[in-house]
Amino acid sequence: MRFFVCLFTAAVVASFGCGTTEPAGEVVLTMQNIAGTYNATTFTTQSNGVVTSHLPLGGSIQLLLFGDGTTGGSLILPADPVAGVDLNESLAGSWTLDGNIVNLSHSSHTFLEDMDLAFSETHLTGETTRDSVTYRVVLAW
Repeated sequence: MRFFVCLFTAAVVASFGCGTTEPAGEVVLTMQNIAGTYNATTFTTQSNGVVTSHLPLGGSIQLLLFGDGTTGGSLILPADPVAGVDLNESLAGSWTLDGNIVNLSHSSHTFLEDMDLAFSETHLTGETTRDSVTYRVVLAW
């Protein structure tokens, strides 16, 4: 999939050199050209002023966006010392694209559904607050 995004980008750049009237750098995003596998490079929560990075603790997010609008993957959030329960949720469901914003819908109803994930180059970035906890993620190809 990255090959097709690179090929698409190269075609757009080449067209700018051929006298087109489109603004330089404008790339139209489609579900097909941003579809792919995204893995968390940042996964933090902030609660009561305390920021916790979940990746070193065993947390992970793997999100698969398919060009037909379906999703796959998983969300793993290590056990909270108080609650004592690991969260391991499927991200199977669907997604939409509005401009550069990806929105998710899946049966497990995680915080990711509350989040506008902004696509930029090779990653998705989002932040949302649920039940007084702020979640921040960066998901990259």
